[in-house]
Amino acid sequence: MDCAGARGLRFPALPVKPEPETVFPMRDPLMAILPEDHPLQDLEALPDEALCKEPFLLPEKGSRAEISGIFEHSCLTSHVPFPTWGNDAILSIVESGLSVSVLPQLILRRIPYRAAIRPLFSRLS
Repeated sequence: MDCAGARGLRFPALPVKPEPETVFPMRDPLMAILPEDHPLQDLEALPDEALCKEPFLLPEKGSRAEISGIFEHSCLTSHVPFPTWGNDAILSIVESGLSVSVLPQLILRRIPYRAAIRPLFSRLS
């Protein structure tokens, strides 16, 4: 509640400060996206460091801060060959076998792209 007693709705990225009160009605975990024939696609969950060894597409908007936070928290540096603006562009490039990426799980529901989607083995995902 704010000082007038009204409630507001925000969509913060993790981590969040304890004030104001934060209630998580739902969690949208980040998922790794790989080409279907990628050698790592057989893993049940991908460790952060595995993504650093691949060309990695980082979205320019949206989840950029949260995704970058995963690498910063693990003291890792990702190999980002170029910035990418849209989720469809990221998914298309991954499907073509040119890169890997990370996107929120909600975006990846019912996608028309052929890609392997795996959870991240990270404390921040």
